[in-house]
Amino acid sequence: MSRVETRGWTAGDEPEVERFVAGHPEGLVYYLPAFRRYLLAVAGGECRSRLAFEDGRLTGVLPVLVLKGAHGDILNSQPFFGSNGGVLATTAAAETALRGEYERMAAACAAATWVSHPFTDVTAPAHDITDERIAQWTDLGGGEAGLMAVIEPSARRNIQKARAEGVVVREAADALPFLEATHRENMAAIGGRAKPAAFFSALGETMTFGRDWRLYVAERLGEPLAALLTFEAARTVEYVMPVVKEPARPLQPTAAVLAHAMGDAAARGFTRWNWGGTWLTQEGVYRFKKKWGARERRYQYFVTVNDRSLLSRGAAELSAAYPWYFTVPFGALAPAALSGVEGQEQT
Repeated sequence: MSRVETRGWTAGDEPEVERFVAGHPEGLVYYLPAFRRYLLAVAGGECRSRLAFEDGRLTGVLPVLVLKGAHGDILNSQPFFGSNGGVLATTAAAETALRGEYERMAAACAAATWVSHPFTDVTAPAHDITDERIAQWTDLGGGEAGLMAVIEPSARRNIQKARAEGVVVREAADALPFLEATHRENMAAIGGRAKPAAFFSALGETMTFGRDWRLYVAERLGEPLAALLTFEAARTVEYVMPVVKEPARPLQPTAAVLAHAMGDAAARGFTRWNWGGTWLTQEGVYRFKKKWGARERRYQYFVTVNDRSLLSRGAAELSAAYPWYFTVPFGALAPAALSGVEGQEQT
């Protein structure tokens, strides 16, 4: 049996990590070096990611970031709006070694969260609390014809409506200002938490358009109506951020941009469209994804709480102290600590 060597992830490892993720059947953008740089630029913190090698060959990746704050260190794999983490490995030995590395690092922090891979199971790390999400995805292996066969009739009608209204879709890397402005309008309209400015400004600085991310814009008579940001790696495209101008909703530009982006992904050989995690309480979001042919499975957040005083702190206080990091499930907080949670989104 080969011996597993684990060590920190350095800049010199990036080409090998890129090849590993691209070649792994369950590779996701969250394991890429470019996404690591992006997370550091957007969410902050310190990278403590680990790699496993056997006989000099990379066999496992564990992305980890740590944020220092007023109540101690918070470790996430990974932070920022449910970015998936945990181990991506090709051998059981690498998985075991990296899980041990995570548990060692988690034990030294006030709290730690392992956001599991939504499509492959690994043994859970030691933890105190479990939270759950629904992974939803649409298979793209059947190409455009297969996609039209699995989406619901209402989605097909919406696509036809948009086309009849003259809505056209194109890729546009220069449409980030439209994406950001419309996102802020959409979030303000529902009282949601908008992404930070760095979410948009860091994209072009840390990730490569056309390789790591794409931006599609739906237009009518030259006027942008909706847009969709996607990330991609290996065989999977990630549905990251949709936006739409409120007056344009009756024209169904969101359906047009989705159909175009999903068809484009299928044509380029991607086999999975990942809609991302859905809270168990998000019935409307769940139904929307199902309408577009989404399949589903459950996945977990494994949370370790070493400083139990975190459970008596306010949800708003924790969000302010550790922005964009997952501290503890708000449902696990003492009842008195839940005040001020309105309008907060736990990442």
